[in-house]
Amino acid sequence: MAENNAPLVLVANVIIRGKLECVTGTHIGGSAEKLEIGGLDSPVVRDPISGKPYIPGSSIKGKLRHLLEYITGGLNEPYQGELGNVSMAKDIVRLFGIGAEVKELSHNKESYEDALKKAKEKNKQEYLERVKNLKNIGITRLIVRDALPDAETEKLWEDELSEENYTELKAENFVDRLTSAANPRFIERVVAGSKFEIEFVYSVYRSFDQTDEAALAEASEDLGNLKLALRLLENNFIGKSGSRGYGKVRFHLLDPIWLSKKDYLEDSDDYKNATADLSNSALKPLSQISFAHA
Repeated sequence: MAENNAPLVLVANVIIRGKLECVTGTHIGGSAEKLEIGGLDSPVVRDPISGKPYIPGSSIKGKLRHLLEYITGGLNEPYQGELGNVSMAKDIVRLFGIGAEVKELSHNKESYEDALKKAKEKNKQEYLERVKNLKNIGITRLIVRDALPDAETEKLWEDELSEENYTELKAENFVDRLTSAANPRFIERVVAGSKFEIEFVYSVYRSFDQTDEAALAEASEDLGNLKLALRLLENNFIGKSGSRGYGKVRFHLLDPIWLSKKDYLEDSDDYKNATADLSNSALKPLSQISFAHA
């Protein structure tokens, strides 16, 4: 792979679309600034214009990265050499990205050598070695869009729930172990059965000294890791309180669409399908989806 400041060629975009279904009530926290005294203890995140809940792309991407870091052992290569930080393993960073300051350090020889001289602890030295390994990693490959409710879900909310909230309020009690006194709290959740439209865009890049085949082989590894992370998420949870039943999700997807420069120039059927309305689409479970290059 070429250095990050060398020219890259976009070989293709892989568009993965579908729906994320909340199998159980789901809570992804939002701001409580506008709540009055006696209101909710923990509201969900909402669109500021419509007032309707949505799932931020950052929440989905962060959870996928978290799960993949664990199953690949990537946490053995932590940011700044400190356990508990995100992974700097190359396959993780290529797919999900890393902070701009790390990429800058990997390409600025003077800054890198200065940092290396100052690094006395072993973990800091190991961290800088990982920084050097990221020198040719290139551009972050994966985009995760915010997931907005589909039309069916919006109708469900409007017909069955309060128009002010479009959610359920789940009462929970924290019990004092000494006095047995119950301290109630009210958690806002997106109701089970709600579906959100999702979109992932994976970009395949190659350097000028790399063949398309080599770039596609690298992409195949990344997409395999993405599918692995999606499978793991279905057996985990998103948002808050997963160990208490919240946040179980299921994916319903279309087959990935590979778009080349030609597809964009000629307004091909694949390009049109990549932006078509999902309402009448034949979605399939994750187990029936292949992420392989056609």
